[in-house]
Amino acid sequence: MNAPHVSSQPVPDAPGHIGPRREPAPPAETPNTPAASAPAASAPAASAPAPSAAAPYAEGTARLRVALSEQPERVLVQIDGVLDYETESRLRGALDGVPARPGRRFVLDLSRVGYLDSGGIGALLAIRRGVLSGGGELAVTEVSPMVERLLRMTGLDEVLLPGAGC
Repeated sequence: MNAPHVSSQPVPDAPGHIGPRREPAPPAETPNTPAASAPAASAPAASAPAPSAAAPYAEGTARLRVALSEQPERVLVQIDGVLDYETESRLRGALDGVPARPGRRFVLDLSRVGYLDSGGIGALLAIRRGVLSGGGELAVTEVSPMVERLLRMTGLDEVLLPGAGC
């Protein structure tokens, strides 16, 4: 009663981003109370609770492809697919070993991004922050119509799109 927020249920590992809370599979914790758990969706999860917790990340990473073309003065990053809270860690991971240094330009091609949410926007801003803090430059050269509309609605076109002329 002193600590009502403490739970004995394990929390699935998250790849370092904020997103909707992932609830542990209820059938693994309460197998004899089917009426209290979710109707039909909980039954398959009871047979394999661990894979179901990891499945969204596995599916998410397959929905995003990142291709890097690294040269001394320029890094071309082509992003294809869904850039959201489930896939943004893949984009960040692809750029982890690529150093930002003075004079180096990072060019992001978002022309094949079909969906972007707040997690994806957060990743783009984190990449921008990292590149600029290392003395490099960031340019977004191409954007899909959906991405352009979202960046304009949020005002981030002023931050991410000005250096488009690479």
